[in-house]
Amino acid sequence: MQTRIVTRAIIHKGNKLLLSRDQGLDFWYPGGGEWEADEDLTECAVREVNEETGQKIKVLGLMYVHEFYINKDKRNLELFFLAQPLEDSQTNHYHEDMDKAGHTRVEENRWFSEEEMEKIKVYPDFFRERVWQDIKNFDKDKPLYFKRKQEE
Repeated sequence: MQTRIVTRAIIHKGNKLLLSRDQGLDFWYPGGGEWEADEDLTECAVREVNEETGQKIKVLGLMYVHEFYINKDKRNLELFFLAQPLEDSQTNHYHEDMDKAGHTRVEENRWFSEEEMEKIKVYPDFFRERVWQDIKNFDKDKPLYFKRKQEE
């Protein structure tokens, strides 16, 4: 079975979260993308969010690990990190992120409050029900993600 590892950032600012929507799709999700061999997981989240949203972020810590099966031969393992935008960031609301084949993927990025999120379709399914309370309870001083540097 093929496993694709993806990092996503739950970007929290004030009482809003930044979510993305792909062209032709009707749901919103936290920005992110596929892990590359030359980076650690948090570097992947920072890079992907910047590519997709124009945001520069500070990763605060790991919030969720989500495993789902696309079909009998493919699955995704997604790691969701809580993050804050850096002061000099500006959201690119209508960013067109291209996939490897040159097709437009991310079409729109938007900040949503908890009330606004109630009115939209959000991926993954558990996200809407949990994220706001989990952000309130998040303890950046109690890490869940540990990285051991490669010895030279």
